[in-house]
Amino acid sequence: GRVRLLQGKDCAVRVEISQRGEEHRGGKGGPSYTWTEYRRRVRAEAFDIELPTGALLRCEPTDDILLVDDLDQERRPQRDDRTLAAELTPDEEVWAVGQLVERLGRPEDVSADPYRSLPRVEYTLVAPPKERLLVASEPLGRRYGRRMRFHLRWLFFGLVALLGAQ
Repeated sequence: GRVRLLQGKDCAVRVEISQRGEEHRGGKGGPSYTWTEYRRRVRAEAFDIELPTGALLRCEPTDDILLVDDLDQERRPQRDDRTLAAELTPDEEVWAVGQLVERLGRPEDVSADPYRSLPRVEYTLVAPPKERLLVASEPLGRRYGRRMRFHLRWLFFGLVALLGAQ
């Protein structure tokens, strides 16, 4: 579905990874860096996922959410220090894996006469017990498929080299 922010929120999930770099003198391209993570900050807010049917599914992540998204934002205060960030923004298409739990309807859905009408039961997506909620900005099979093709290519060339050496 697509991310829909709750009123007054500016972002559903934001992950920031701060890294320090160790410079290596080297080849033709100039210096290169080896980056080491020294801090990770996660901010996760409840948000809705608009399903293809138009229905809204509430998603309630915690700060241990597993976000699969490109680290497409970079800030470099110094040459050997950087912060990379990934963020779920409004209208971004997502795939989520978690546990659906039944909850009473949202307060704004309850009519003015609570005696005569009951709030309806809705489903909320949360992290399964002893696991993490997984939210991805691309189908997970696509990412794993790219990785599998990479390893299969290396396997093929390794076998060709091994057979050539025989």
